[in-house]
Amino acid sequence: FPVTIAVVTISNGGPTTFCNGNNVVLTANASNGTAFTYKWSKDGNPISGATSQTLTVTQTGSYSVEVTNNFNCVSNSNGVSVVVNNNPTVNIVANGPTTFCQQANPNFVTLTSNPTPSGTYSYSWSNGESTSSIQISNSGSYSVTVTDENGCSASSSPVSVTVISCSIVTGK
Repeated sequence: FPVTIAVVTISNGGPTTFCNGNNVVLTANASNGTAFTYKWSKDGNPISGATSQTLTVTQTGSYSVEVTNNFNCVSNSNGVSVVVNNNPTVNIVANGPTTFCQQANPNFVTLTSNPTPSGTYSYSWSNGESTSSIQISNSGSYSVTVTDENGCSASSSPVSVTVISCSIVTGK
């Protein structure tokens, strides 16, 4: 009597949309038979060396698996779409010197986060602020973490601000 693999499905061990640097583990599930062999494909092209029941995915694409059982019956799964979103980058731009006199006018510097690509971001500064720009009048090291609409984030390098007490000398 003929034996076929009734169903081949792929289950995922987490979200299939995630930020670059993360991954998802796909698992092939087959019925009818034993001693299965697996051949994974991405976008219809075989993945070299991907012959186990699980596949760790780090790239965008449509993933499917061909399963062969001990009766040499072959079945293919439907594709599972994986989307890997790029992380933004961010740096801090100061609108003036980051070392200044406490008695100067103005006696602050504005630090502005500069994330790329352009988009909608939430901001978390090291001093607790949550706006895209902050005014700093105290010495310290300041950095910002931005998170985009996909939940992907990046942190800036810290910017050091030094506020010094200066003597103001006036002429007589």
